[in-house]
Amino acid sequence: MTAPSEADRAAKPLRLAVYGYFEKKSGSGAGANFMVLDALLRRGHEVHLYAIRGFVDPKELETYPGYHYHPFVDRLTESTWDVVKPVPLGRLTWWVHTGIGAVTAPRYYRLIERAIARRHAREPFDAILTMGLLCPFRTARGIPRVSWPQGPPNGEHDALLRIRPEMVERCGRALTDSLLTYYRWRQGRTRKLLPLSDFIVAGSSWTADMWRRLGAPPDRVRVIPFAVDLTRFRPQEDLPGPRPVTFLHLGRIIPRKRVDLLLAAFRLFRETAPDATLLIVGREGYGRQFSAALHDPAYRGGVEYHTAVPREKVAGLLRRADVVVQPSQNEDFGMSPAEAVSCGLPVVVGPSNGTREFFGPAAFVFPEYTPEAICRAMRAAADAVRDRRAGVAAEARAAAEQYLSIDHVTGRVEAVLREATVLAPRRGHALVPDPAGAGDR
Repeated sequence: MTAPSEADRAAKPLRLAVYGYFEKKSGSGAGANFMVLDALLRRGHEVHLYAIRGFVDPKELETYPGYHYHPFVDRLTESTWDVVKPVPLGRLTWWVHTGIGAVTAPRYYRLIERAIARRHAREPFDAILTMGLLCPFRTARGIPRVSWPQGPPNGEHDALLRIRPEMVERCGRALTDSLLTYYRWRQGRTRKLLPLSDFIVAGSSWTADMWRRLGAPPDRVRVIPFAVDLTRFRPQEDLPGPRPVTFLHLGRIIPRKRVDLLLAAFRLFRETAPDATLLIVGREGYGRQFSAALHDPAYRGGVEYHTAVPREKVAGLLRRADVVVQPSQNEDFGMSPAEAVSCGLPVVVGPSNGTREFFGPAAFVFPEYTPEAICRAMRAAADAVRDRRAGVAAEARAAAEQYLSIDHVTGRVEAVLREATVLAPRRGHALVPDPAGAGDR
């Protein structure tokens, strides 16, 4: 019997063990992950989703014959959460919940990896795909593993270091140093997990570089952007005529997102365009003092702030805007700019925003993180919309169709999975030599 050819392998549906974060209605990476998982099933692949019961359960996928859901429960972990969740912890809530998660997650990992290994022994998987985190599984050594995690922790650490003087001044040394310590610890844990993946998918070239700095070999990192539903996020049929410019910032408000700089830049912008408007939508997280100007009357002229909008209203919110601004430092992949260009809007982003590489001329990149530089980029974007709105909308949409469509992104994910099935067995199933104790988490 002859071995299957390259074409045969490429045509064969894959049998995948999957773990990660998936939620159809989410506007974050979990929503983008869901779209890819749905598309893999539409393409005829078999997906076995392993999940913590009650945490991840995308019931919309149950209509696919190739979908199999495997929920797991650990009684000790559930009992711990039952005791802790009702307790009012105030500002300590994030820290306590993060600590409990770090301690209890390995118990679930052991349960799930053993189940994957048992099923693989009976009916072999072609690959393990983890989305939203690095692959945490050690025992299923015979299966190629592809990880598509969120942005690496050294990106967060680097951003905090860059703004440390401002953080100390506005938020205090205790919070600043605690966050830096936490992300240093996260980097150590991440380096131990790197050997458990054959390939890492990064959301942008900027992110890929950060993974390499952590120790991932360059030839094992692949860049794939998150997908956007281009049928839901699309330009208006009738573009608006001349009107005062409206900017939009959509997303979490934490120090790294640099809403403080945006407010200062918008204040400069209004010196020559007093009828301009800035919409800010997003919940405030840690370090609220960093964005205290959001509540300062001196900065509120022309600013409209909402803590949140329902997910189903985001597309309509984008159509109210003329330009989306995301001044974040060290952004892996910004979903709101991606959805904006899909709707035909230009975006203003910074030099360490990885998303910029997918937007072509629709991206107005400011060179440094200062109010003046951001304001200049905002003016350039506003002028482009005023002078040639239809052309800008066409350029933005073309970039979205080229890079962000579900079929395009899923095709690239599928290619990496197939590459792993061919190369991983030859190369030892590890990014780097497996250090002693890599599984002692």
